Amino acid sequence: MKSLDIQKKIYLIPIDDKISKSGYSHTAILTKNIQQKNIVPKYRSLISKSKVKYVGRSLEFRLKNRRDFQVSKKLDKNIPVILIDDVITTGTTLSEAELILKDFGVKTLFALTLATTSI
Repeated sequence: MKSLDIQKKIYLIPIDDKISKSGYSHTAILTKNIQQKNIVPKYRSLISKSKVKYVGRSLEFRLKNRRDFQVSKKLDKNIPVILIDDVITTGTTLSEAELILKDFGVKTLFALTLATTSI
């Protein structure tokens, strides 16, 4: 992979990068492999307080059962972010994450995902 010529610092924010029962986090692995000079991972910066699982769930369910993200206090509001998620199905997780970060005072540049699917 070619290196990007980024002049200012950008944070990579993996969404809900808690370690699973399997012992790894897809979003943390993606984030680690994207990092470069001035593109800095900020692990455990955006964590869902909810235990809700979206796998196989409808858009209606997802909209009624928000992830209830919490932003870490260690996140610098002056540094723009790129959101990292493993799969995008309806976009509700990324939309909620972006809104929470915006309310916190952080600008989201864009989001990267490993895969897309539909429900």
